[in-house]
Amino acid sequence: MSLSEVIFRVFNIDRYDDRDVVITNLIESYDRLMEFGKKHLNDVFTLDGVQRVSARDKILREIISNLLIHRDFSSGYVPKLVIERDKITTENANLAHGHGNLNLKTFRSFAKNPPISKVFREIGLADELGSSM
Repeated sequence: MSLSEVIFRVFNIDRYDDRDVVITNLIESYDRLMEFGKKHLNDVFTLDGVQRVSARDKILREIISNLLIHRDFSSGYVPKLVIERDKITTENANLAHGHGNLNLKTFRSFAKNPPISKVFREIGLADELGSSM
């Protein structure tokens, strides 16, 4: 079982306007977090060439898959996705692989939770394994 929390905080900034505590497996967690994001975020008209695409869904997919894949499962810290009026933030326990400035020319990615990353990639919920900073 995985535990995560998603919060919508726009009007009641001291607490929250809507919240979902998600206690289920990672795949169902992804679906619940996506539905919550779709409920609270506008899907503005966006074209990719002549094809309409959902920028909202593409952004949420990246944020949510990274939140679930890259967490430190040995920590009891509950991952959070927080939607506010002008930003989306995440909170997640994570063990840093290094520290200091990143150099694009010398940076080497370090895969966290490779089996989970592989499953998410194979079912279309994430992109190239270990391709980001």
